[in-house]
Amino acid sequence: MSRLKQKVNSLMRQRNQLEERLIRSGPLLKGSLFEQYRKCGKSGCKCERGERHGPYPYLVVGKGKARRLTYVTASMRLEIKRRAENSKGFAALLTRLDLLSSDITAGLKDIRRILESNP
Repeated sequence: MSRLKQKVNSLMRQRNQLEERLIRSGPLLKGSLFEQYRKCGKSGCKCERGERHGPYPYLVVGKGKARRLTYVTASMRLEIKRRAENSKGFAALLTRLDLLSSDITAGLKDIRRILESNP
């Protein structure tokens, strides 16, 4: 029983640390940075020979066919990239938080079962 309580307490400390990290995540941005090469269509241009122009950075938002591409200026590229990476990290932390919460709940149910079986 003592080991089980220690394990639950440890999981709860880990959950609190994750929650703090989530709160301090910084600015988020839904989407991801995508670089694309383009053809201009001008006669005699290098892109007619396969040498495309670019890469041009775009913010991609959405999934599947419902995607929206927005051109990202050079001055905003690093900020957009940072915010998109923050969002991915936030999602990964949320997944870990869900797993920890499930483990805590399972541990507490085990403690309850033990306490109920030992009047």
